[in-house]
Amino acid sequence: MQHSCGACMTQRGEGSSGVPPLEFGNRAFHGHVTDDGSVVVIDSPSMVAQSAVPIDAPRDVLVHAAYLAAPPTVALLNRGLRGVIAVDAGIGRNDAGVGGLALADSVHVPAAAVSVYSAEMCVGLSVWSDGVISRVNATASALGVQPGLSTKAAATLLLSAPYGMPRHL
Repeated sequence: MQHSCGACMTQRGEGSSGVPPLEFGNRAFHGHVTDDGSVVVIDSPSMVAQSAVPIDAPRDVLVHAAYLAAPPTVALLNRGLRGVIAVDAGIGRNDAGVGGLALADSVHVPAAAVSVYSAEMCVGLSVWSDGVISRVNATASALGVQPGLSTKAAATLLLSAPYGMPRHL
């Protein structure tokens, strides 16, 4: 599924952080690296297969800057990621902006949502640097992730989850 909101299609230049000025969606970097896995930060979940940095799905946690709705989350869960953090998109009617939380919980994958009011949607660097967690699923909560944590702190806790596994949802 391609994510193509108008806000995300804006071209951005390189900031002081050293993140390369690639086209939207493929700006990616390792937010945190351990011997046991990494946190990969990317603008769009639709660009995971073409990520500018390698993603080892079973070992890595993905932070992306689009919404945590169910449709984009299905593809990430099928890849077998260890954990997922994305934007809550203002939550929305029937919790549509965070529908991926329950879906991830159903397969025991920790997931958390970043408040859209704390970070710029579609800009992974902002979600990583400025994001504040607004909602979590039960699997993430069991690892110590809770609303009010920074994205960085939450993602680091998600690295303590068991390795992911590919699935077919």
